[in-house]
Amino acid sequence: MIKQIKFIIQQLISLIKLKKSNCTIQNSIPHIAINARIKNDKTIIIKNNLTIEENVLLKNRNGFIELDNKVYIRRFSKIQNLNGSITIGSNTMTNEFTIIQSNEGSISIGNDVRIAPYVKIFAENHIFDNKDIPIHQQGLSSKGITIGNNVWIGTGSIILDGVVIGDNVVIGAGSVVTKSFKGNQVIAGNPAKFIKAIY
Repeated sequence: MIKQIKFIIQQLISLIKLKKSNCTIQNSIPHIAINARIKNDKTIIIKNNLTIEENVLLKNRNGFIELDNKVYIRRFSKIQNLNGSITIGSNTMTNEFTIIQSNEGSISIGNDVRIAPYVKIFAENHIFDNKDIPIHQQGLSSKGITIGNNVWIGTGSIILDGVVIGDNVVIGAGSVVTKSFKGNQVIAGNPAKFIKAIY
């Protein structure tokens, strides 16, 4: 009985958070921790069975975020979209302290992706063409990032703007991915390079 009451209270809290932030819920009410923060000025679409743990920030300023079925966002993660788009496929999990951030570009993460703790995915880069203007005043560029299906991104890896990762890729812990890689391989290192083929 107590368990059922706690579940109902949790569902109500989740629903209030989502309604206050103008999120579109397509199916079941997500499970959202009490101290998770959702800030939405435009469009966030949540499909089914979303779980957001404590101290997560989900922020969408002037773009589009879509979370497919069974997305799981672990504690202290930050998913932030300014003017682009972020889509996360079904059965995908971000672990603790993950940062996924888009400015003008898009981030597309496929199905069955596992993102280990402390991974950073940035679809933006500083412009630094003019030596007479401070870099922070020259603005940002965004090409976008695409991550395929069945990808495992190791702890502490960084994926930078403009990268496309194919299906069935393992990215070794601590890698810095600065260029695109086709599917069915292990990559690792700083900068990341081909290690071996798989499948």
